[in-house]
Amino acid sequence: MTTDNPGFHSQSVRRTTFRGAGVVAVSVALVLVAIALVDFVSAMASQDVDARPGKIWMFFVGVPLLVMGGFCLNAGYGDVRKRHASPDDAAPGAVVAVRCPSCAATANEGARFCASCGQPFARTS
Repeated sequence: MTTDNPGFHSQSVRRTTFRGAGVVAVSVALVLVAIALVDFVSAMASQDVDARPGKIWMFFVGVPLLVMGGFCLNAGYGDVRKRHASPDDAAPGAVVAVRCPSCAATANEGARFCASCGQPFARTS
């Protein structure tokens, strides 16, 4: 039995897993960092000279967790960004390639004919 895209299902599951893990990691990290910052500010605003923030460790756990969550979100949504990017989003001066419909050779965007098979490209303007 052959399939068109044998790895598509596993890729979809991985992307969904990365998206879920990224959202959870970023949410937990933001809560940890917020608690640590509130604890730090309240300790510094205290009139007690010996007041020390006791939950500052949450900051040092939350920041790496925030970075890992960002990586997970990038892995989960990165492919979607690439698929929906238009040629107008390309960097200035970048050469946008098009494929020949008859032989699938790559040509520059401004080409009128395929360099491989000689077929004319359809005008899109």
